[in-house]
Amino acid sequence: MPSSPTLLASLSPRARAAAQAAAAIAAAFAISVGLLVAAMEMKERRLGDADSATWPPTSLADAAAQPRALLGLALEQVYEAFGETAETAIYDRLARVAAGEALETLYLQKRDALVNAAFDGGTQRVDHVDVTEAEAAVEGGLVSVAGRWRVVGAVGHEDHRHIRGAVYTARVDFALGPEGWRMVAFDLRDIDRQAVGEPLDP
Repeated sequence: MPSSPTLLASLSPRARAAAQAAAAIAAAFAISVGLLVAAMEMKERRLGDADSATWPPTSLADAAAQPRALLGLALEQVYEAFGETAETAIYDRLARVAAGEALETLYLQKRDALVNAAFDGGTQRVDHVDVTEAEAAVEGGLVSVAGRWRVVGAVGHEDHRHIRGAVYTARVDFALGPEGWRMVAFDLRDIDRQAVGEPLDP
């Protein structure tokens, strides 16, 4: 049986172009599936840190016992908010998970730092957020979480795309109110930018 290159060479120009286009689509689909699977695995691992018997937590002690889940689910909503294009939509989404000082800090000061530090130029897409470290303490009626997380996504340029990421370190204070847990203080302490992949074919 002829090899694949031989078969491709025997096709008409139109059929050859169609075959190459199909191969490109298949490759792009495989990359997308790979990123989706990775994101799902990260989310499952983060949710796995939550105790189903006490989630969502209804006390400071329960929340402090599950810092990775508390921080991870909050950050997921933050980055989803930053994925909005309208400023009002960004603010409204952030208000679901942040209040007071944290809402102002995230909206006015940290938007560029949290997204653009990881993705230097080009069109941007956050694929997943992975909390790698989290420790919590109950302080003055708040749950204070010292955490570190990694953001991974894609940057698109004219002729190629890169997988990029950054690692963040912050202290985040949470308070329990009538509408659930909200971040009330957000102190971003360090950003470590890093490339986490090779360029992707366009």
